[in-house]
Amino acid sequence: DPAVNREGRDVAEKILRAVGSTLWLQDEAQMDAVTAISGSGPAYVFYFIEALQQAGVELGLDVATARRLAVETFVGAAHLAEQSKEEVALLRQRVTSKGGTTAAALDAFAASGIAQAIVQGAQAAAIRGRELGEEILAQPLDRLVEGDRHGSVEHRGDLVEGRGLRLDGGRGAARGEQRRGHEHQHAHRGGADVPGLGV
Repeated sequence: DPAVNREGRDVAEKILRAVGSTLWLQDEAQMDAVTAISGSGPAYVFYFIEALQQAGVELGLDVATARRLAVETFVGAAHLAEQSKEEVALLRQRVTSKGGTTAAALDAFAASGIAQAIVQGAQAAAIRGRELGEEILAQPLDRLVEGDRHGSVEHRGDLVEGRGLRLDGGRGAARGEQRRGHEHQHAHRGGADVPGLGV
């Protein structure tokens, strides 16, 4: 957008780098998808860690050991995916021996439709994000400002046009946005939500 010059982008990126990397989007319509993947994403990861920890306990491990194994497995796998230039699908294939234990687990996941369920969940998040944005924009601005002054704006921190910076995730996600035609930036590091500022 011509309204955001190079100097303005540099200033915004310098501020947002304090919480992570930055990503500029030319199309505002993509913000709901970004929120569904990165803004809500930490909860998806915690959900899977929680399930993996539960599996460990049901297999006979104590809670602390199951939690440590689940968390460190995610940390290691995520670090490898971040550092590698290869497709994630190829990384998965390389740690899956034919007829082995990993293949048995992945077959069970596939039979349960887990991959499709994750896709559907992200799509539901994007739809809800769009609905919340429409609800906010439909409210009078003076009501939103008054509610914000008293800490009672609904929808957990969603922004109205031009009202500044939004934090979406702890080590997490931050985004500054201006509705109606301005560029958007999204900073993220894939961590936990900032208390009270999640999506």
